[in-house]
Amino acid sequence: MSNMTSFAASLARASLAWSEQFWDPPAALLALEPEVKAAANTAPQHSVRNSLWFALGLMLRNEGDDRARAQRVIAAVLDNQYDTPGTVYHGTFRRWPGEPRPPAEALIWRDYDPNWRQFVGTTLALLLEEFDTALPPALAARMDRAIQLAVVGEPP
Repeated sequence: MSNMTSFAASLARASLAWSEQFWDPPAALLALEPEVKAAANTAPQHSVRNSLWFALGLMLRNEGDDRARAQRVIAAVLDNQYDTPGTVYHGTFRRWPGEPRPPAEALIWRDYDPNWRQFVGTTLALLLEEFDTALPPALAARMDRAIQLAVVGEPP
């Protein structure tokens, strides 16, 4: 965060501090509304997109185990991409792990969100652009492939 303005660095630190309450280490993702799920005694759902934004913040902060956690998050996010050529949702991402695979006649916005190709893809591109030397080569290769799938999956 040393190359950021003091305001930007302060905002990034505050965002990370707030996000920490949602961190679920076993899932390596941010939980959605953990207090609601805990009260209902159900397993938390996790946000794929928000978790990747958290990973970007961790890479920026780079304190303690931030980079290792960010790498775990990135891998978990990549595990949630659809690689299903010929479908309308090819290259996009689940909104949360465990989200049902879209049906053959998937309806946009109900069964999948096509914008997640851009949300996740641009964040992966930022991570590669800014932190390529800090990422293990195998993970960087997976990220590059995910970006390619996202681009290929875009409608003409």
